[in-house]
Amino acid sequence: MNDQTSGSSVNDKELMITMWHDYEATRDELFRAFIDRSRIAWWFGPNGFTTTIIGMDVRPGGVWNYVMHGPDGTDYPDKATYVEITEPERLVYDHAVDRPGAPRMFRQTVSFDTAAGKSRVTFELKFDSREEFERNLKAGAVEGGLQTLARLEEYLDKSRAMAARAAAPLPREMTLDRTFEAPRERVWAAWTDPKQLARWWGPRGFTNPVCEFDARPEGEINIVMRGPDGLDYPMEGEVREVAEPERLVFTATTLEDDAGVPQLETLDTVVLADLGGRTKLELRVFVDKLGPSALQARAGMEEGWSSSLDKLAEFLKKS
Repeated sequence: MNDQTSGSSVNDKELMITMWHDYEATRDELFRAFIDRSRIAWWFGPNGFTTTIIGMDVRPGGVWNYVMHGPDGTDYPDKATYVEITEPERLVYDHAVDRPGAPRMFRQTVSFDTAAGKSRVTFELKFDSREEFERNLKAGAVEGGLQTLARLEEYLDKSRAMAARAAAPLPREMTLDRTFEAPRERVWAAWTDPKQLARWWGPRGFTNPVCEFDARPEGEINIVMRGPDGLDYPMEGEVREVAEPERLVFTATTLEDDAGVPQLETLDTVVLADLGGRTKLELRVFVDKLGPSALQARAGMEEGWSSSLDKLAEFLKKS
């Protein structure tokens, strides 16, 4: 990647790699994207990668543990130890594979500068050995770093768009249609069998360490979604209607405020139509309650459900 907003250089003598990217954003906004675990998990890593934050202790001597998941399913654990934090100008941390006694691989300095009405983020990677320097070059450190910086820009654009939607009046009802290359009974089972539901429920990057779904009228629902930021997002609900394999209606309650009051409650209706070996799904989501702290979640609801249904399609194809 090499355009008007990005660039890179390689210094063989000093075993250093430098990359930069310019943004239409403030330094404060960019700095927060690097030190807030609920933000960095959504953009950090090259194209096709997702990142799970295990822990993030942002202070000198604190450790940031994370795992990057490659598009081929390979996991890349990493541990960064913070050396310097100067807000909003500079972050310095040492990288090492997340295992006891592992040597430092390289020191990374992230600089935040302002010029000509834009903000520039610069990655400077300094290696302790030529072997590690050449290994990273061969592994695509430059391209990967530039892709990571570009993904930050995409994340900022999406965040601004979501904030704008949250500030605008939002409809109480949302409908999504999807056709799956699987028989209706198979799709029904994926919705009502907790073991299968846990495999695809939630947006991309989420897992479900707890998934309880009693597919009977008045049956209880208890799902704990774990985000790529490493935080848990519990959801409770009740099954209202079951007409196998055609119609499933349930409630979902999520997002509590500091006082423990639920901020988002929905009534979800799943309708499955048989297309002769294929299945058409209609998902209707009615927002029954929307508290002030759930406006941004409501703004991203359609995108979240679309991502979840993408995961369902992939699960059905594999199973």
